[in-house]
This record gives sequence, structure tokens and C-alpha cells, in this order.
Amino acid sequence: MFAIDYMNDPYYGSAVLENEGYVIRSQLKKSTDDFYSYVTVYAITRNRQVTLVVYPVTKGTSKVAYIARYLDAITMAGLAIQSLCLDRELYAYDVIEFLKTARFRLSYPFGNTALQ
Repeated sequence: MFAIDYMNDPYYGSAVLENEGYVIRSQLKKSTDDFYSYVTVYAITRNRQVTLVVYPVTKGTSKVAYIARYLDAITMAGLAIQSLCLDRELYAYDVIEFLKTARFRLSYPFGNTALQ
């Protein structure tokens, strides 16, 4: 099983030329609406979670593009994806439609339960 997580780390500074492509605006949280965001893929087997890769989110790149990149990397490595668990940040119509066409078994967290 693989899991994809979308993380927002609060950023309290001002965007400058060096980081402006990486400072993402989002919903207000922890007194800011600016964040450095990351998308992480984990392999989960026998109650172990192993981080495979972490990518910084850049402005203008869709969540579907990150998921497609990860799925390609996983399959190119010769690994089989039996199921895929997505963070609630990835619960979006375009993401679900993309994964449906790719025919993946999905699991989304909702509170204390998961929709499968």
C-alpha cells in the first residue's frame, strides 16, 4: 500500500525572488495564509511506514501532476500499487477523476473512518 500526503508548513516571512515560486497561499492556519507545501509518498507494509520521496510544491503545478509523477515513479521502479491512501488535502474532484481513470483502489480519511 502507498500513501500520499500533502503538507503545509507555515511561512511567516515575505516572498522574495529566491522563494516566490515555493510560497503557496492557502486557507488561514496558525496565523498565516502563506506556506511552504510538500507532497510526500510513503510505502506502508506490515505496520511500517517508509518515506520514498518528498517534493516541494511549486506555484502553478496541480495536485494531479504530483500524483501522476509519483505513480509513474512507483510503477517504473517495478512496484505494484494494490491500494492508495490519500490525505484529505488531496480530496478534490480532479484528483478523484484522474485516479478513477487510472483504476486505482482509493482510501480517503474522514474523521475516524476511511472511505474506500
